[in-house]
Amino acid sequence: MYYEKSMVDKVTFEGVIVLIIKNMKGNTLLVKKSYLFSLLIIELYKILYHKQHDRVLSEHILMKGISVGSCLEVGQDAASSEEYYMQLTVAYEYARETYYHIRLVRDSHLVEEEVSVVMLVECEELMAMIKKSLQKIEQSMPFCQWN
Repeated sequence: MYYEKSMVDKVTFEGVIVLIIKNMKGNTLLVKKSYLFSLLIIELYKILYHKQHDRVLSEHILMKGISVGSCLEVGQDAASSEEYYMQLTVAYEYARETYYHIRLVRDSHLVEEEVSVVMLVECEELMAMIKKSLQKIEQSMPFCQWN
């Protein structure tokens, strides 16, 4: 999805995160996207923790949000297709949970609307990419089933 450059710059500190992602060589698009998402989650955490003084929600979002990328990173070295599938499944679950919490942040007006919009869009795109990867594995592997 495309959004105004000013919205992205506000969240990503003048596009520095985008430059980091472009310089990540050898990683899949999904891993790069999840890394970007983790960096955005850290920025959201800083806003919630330091400006809103919300420790519980901010720490939960941080833990679940960066766990998406952690699972995908670990999955890169999976010993089997089954292990890779399980890492993707867990990453998807963390992404869904993070999406729910970002919606709570948005609807509670804890951050500016444009910040929550960017975060939700990034999370939706990441979930779609993970789900597509899971469905590709399911088509080729008889042991997998997507609910």
